[in-house]
This record gives sequence, C-alpha cells and structure tokens, in this order.
Amino acid sequence: MVRLRGGGREVFLRYARMAACVFVALAATGTASTLRRLPPEAALSTAYGRVLLVKLALFGGAGLLALAARSRLLSGADARPPARVEPAVLAVIVALSALLTVAPDPRRPLF
Repeated sequence: MVRLRGGGREVFLRYARMAACVFVALAATGTASTLRRLPPEAALSTAYGRVLLVKLALFGGAGLLALAARSRLLSGADARPPARVEPAVLAVIVALSALLTVAPDPRRPLF
C-alpha cells in the first residue's frame, strides 16, 4: 500500500484538486466540441456517434475510478485496485480518440 510521508499528503491533495480541474475542463471542452460537430440525431445512428458515446462513458468511468482510488487512499484502505484499472481505461479512451479521427464525421451542413 502507498504511504504518504511528511508533506506527501498535502502534495497529493493539491495534485488531486488540479487534476479534478483538468478533468472538468476536458469534459466541458469535449462536450462543447461534440455539440458543435454532432447533430443530436446522429448520436446513435452513426459510427462516429456510437464511438463517441462509448468514449464519453469510459471517460466518466475513469473519473469514478480516480475518485474511488482517492477516497480509498484518504481512508487508509488499499487504493491499488481502482488505480490499476484506471490506466487501462485511459488507454482505451486514447484508442477511441484515434478511431474517431478516421470515423466518418456527420457534420451539420454549413448552410
């Protein structure tokens, strides 16, 4: 189990706050970009929309895993189980992001 010594706990808590802000910023900008690019009716009817929805669900899951690891660490429990799964989920998110670059983009007409 990871033990935080000296000022480690304070550093961890500052890092966790900063990471939470970055997570929220990524979620907000990603959602805004999606709303700009994807017509609502295309979310389930196109490959792009389905991949995007899976990516969104995994992104939320990664956030929940991070919260679980943080709460376990702060309570003194073993934080390794959720912390070990989180990088795998993040790797799948990166792979889905790459897949979105080649999936047909159902853009709204410009006129």
